[in-house]
Amino acid sequence: MRAAVARRGVLCGAAVAGPGLVLLGITFYITLGQVFRGYPPRFDWPTFFSIARLPAWFAVLMLAADAVLARDWRAAPGSGDANG
Repeated sequence: MRAAVARRGVLCGAAVAGPGLVLLGITFYITLGQVFRGYPPRFDWPTFFSIARLPAWFAVLMLAADAVLARDWRAAPGSGDANG
């Protein structure tokens, strides 16, 4: 993803910060739901906030993809060492 996005400059920052912003939005959504609707503060939040399930998984997958691509991005070309 970084290789494709890096050519566009500003989009590179958005691709890295995007998952964090999605998780931040979910955090505010769940917190406000607990404050105004009286939901209990428990770890099984998908029970009460099913609409947040898909964006949460998307953000986790984007973070994982960024970690994998960052590892490959740092590898020196032609060195044969994926760890950089």
